[in-house]
Amino acid sequence: MFNKTVLSFALCYFLVWSTAAVSGPFTLSYTNCLLEKTTGYEEEILVRWIFTSLGTHPALANLMEVEQIERDEIDRNVAELLESLIFERCRSEALDAMKHEPDLANEKALQALGTIATKALMDEKSTNTSMTAFTKYLDKQKMMRFMLGLR
Repeated sequence: MFNKTVLSFALCYFLVWSTAAVSGPFTLSYTNCLLEKTTGYEEEILVRWIFTSLGTHPALANLMEVEQIERDEIDRNVAELLESLIFERCRSEALDAMKHEPDLANEKALQALGTIATKALMDEKSTNTSMTAFTKYLDKQKMMRFMLGLR
């Protein structure tokens, strides 16, 4: 049986652990700090930022309309959040990562923030339901044959 929850879990697992897979110890400590020190309210700030940013893609632009004043407010909120996380709450971890692994630190930090937003999106039941709605159109027999072929 193909379970929607398994699909959602796999997506979140990939997003969270793909950051860890190629990070050095200092960058890993930095990204862990970002993940641990971000509150639920701040996750919502990141979700709004990701959503409105992705919505500017030409393939999505006709699906949503966000006024520039709203985008500016969201951008300000994200900037304040990043300043707080990097310069205050995760300061020592950020400095160590940037000192010892400068090529990885910022890239992985931004990936971690994207992961936080994606996880917050996927943890929401209504989003999870919508994200997995396509599974009703999957050919269950093909999926079973594929899964059995993995053994």
